Amino acid sequence: MRRRRRLLAGGLIAALGLLGWAGCRKLFPAADPEELADLLGRAKAQGLVTSIEEIAESYVASDDDSSPIYHAIDSLGLSGDFETLQDYFGGRATAADAERALEDAAEYVKELEAAASKADFTPLRNMREPYSAFFPGYAQIKAAAQVFAARALLRAEQGKPDEALGDMALAANVVRHANAERFLIARFMCTACIAIWARGAQKTASVLHANAETLQRLSELAAHLPEPDYKEALGFEIASARQTLRLIKRRELSGSELPYGGGLPSGEENSENPFVDSLFRSRADQAEILFIRHIVEVVEVWHDPARVRALSEENERLLGERWWDPAAVFAAIYLPDAARLVERELETTAILRAARIALAAAHIRAKTGEWPTLADAARAAGVPTADPFDTAREMAYLASEGGLLVYSVGPNGKDDGGSRRDKNRRVNFDVGVFEIMLK
Repeated sequence: MRRRRRLLAGGLIAALGLLGWAGCRKLFPAADPEELADLLGRAKAQGLVTSIEEIAESYVASDDDSSPIYHAIDSLGLSGDFETLQDYFGGRATAADAERALEDAAEYVKELEAAASKADFTPLRNMREPYSAFFPGYAQIKAAAQVFAARALLRAEQGKPDEALGDMALAANVVRHANAERFLIARFMCTACIAIWARGAQKTASVLHANAETLQRLSELAAHLPEPDYKEALGFEIASARQTLRLIKRRELSGSELPYGGGLPSGEENSENPFVDSLFRSRADQAEILFIRHIVEVVEVWHDPARVRALSEENERLLGERWWDPAAVFAAIYLPDAARLVERELETTAILRAARIALAAAHIRAKTGEWPTLADAARAAGVPTADPFDTAREMAYLASEGGLLVYSVGPNGKDDGGSRRDKNRRVNFDVGVFEIMLK
């Protein structure tokens, strides 16, 4: 994506010297207002935000002090501790390193616990500039959930299952409150937070495989974690792009100021170019049509991953053919990677489904001494048995005397035996791999 944007931007800059304004007007026919109106109507029908005013109107009054969690994170500046925790998640740091990071952040964790336990816990908002704020709580609230999930993992490894369960409840509480928000914050944090939560749940379940009551509480906790819906995030993309194009048409923002992804020579990213600016103003309506059409089509076939992927590939091809068109350049810069969004949604669903099924199965085994069937475990967990990446098949469910393995085949559609994605395995891997190991 980034390389493509650089090529598109470079191609545009190279072509400007060859095109005259008269020729450009012939090449760039005016956009059809009825087509744009139709697309906006289809966007509305799909529940997508289409104007920045809608985002502003949907905010509710909130005091700056309503989110002590953000103030704690911002004031304590624990980026080094977060990096250590991230290294621990990725297998690049030991549990002892992560434990020390959490000890360094002891006061901070207390702040998090106090904030996450509040019933009215809400993200900090910027009421005056909703557009420019870009929902600043995203990184902080994601980090908060990661801290609790990391500590749950450490407590489980230390043989402190009750404390681990309490930390995972706090992590779930953070995610639950964030997901109550209608915007970008929750949508892009869910995959990471659920994945980390599932690791903690997996470790705790392995420690507690004989404790039916605690496993039941764990299963109930899993049931309250959200499965994401990215429509509102894509609606934000539409509103953001339309606002940008509106500013260009009103001459409040120049086309030459757009972020070209590194395609312009160093030091020239914000240099004014009247010719570029006039081109972008003349093509703003068409750029809006190109952009909205792609997102609306993606959302309309949202539950058909193969079709979404095909639409995204077709869009890539069309943009590549029209590298000289400012409307295509704008679309290339601002179009989200919609195929990847669909894949992330399926991945999050697979992670959560595997966790719910495995925990319910462990609870049944703790009570009966026998592993249930996949159908019985899924029924107890309140989830389908179908694999989100291939609904014609069921989730992989491998039970033995040594434990249980539950997973999805993932984006490649192949059963790779529960192999996880890592730096050495980038293609043939499974998703949502959840393993309970019996002692």
